[in-house]
Amino acid sequence: MLCRTKPGSGFGRSGVVVFSPIPRGNAVSDRPKSDSEATVTVQAELSKSAFDALKELARRRGVDANTALQQAIATDKLISDHVGINDKLLIEKPDKTYSRVIFSK
Repeated sequence: MLCRTKPGSGFGRSGVVVFSPIPRGNAVSDRPKSDSEATVTVQAELSKSAFDALKELARRRGVDANTALQQAIATDKLISDHVGINDKLLIEKPDKTYSRVIFSK
């Protein structure tokens, strides 16, 4: 997730800060759930199409948009930790057919 900051604020290059993924099931707030797990409130700008996609994900999963976004971040992190450039991800469907996703730069 990217968050734009004021130029010259000392955060990241070109005023962009990259945040770590939020674990699934944790609400985004500024109140810590425990001593070792703090959360933050983040405001993000999304294109209309990205926001519509987020709402659709939330609807399909029966969760709110905040939870759908957390799950999407966690899923992307999981995949990016295990898949590199030019790697392929195979998805086996219940009817034993496969879909293939190829990752590139």
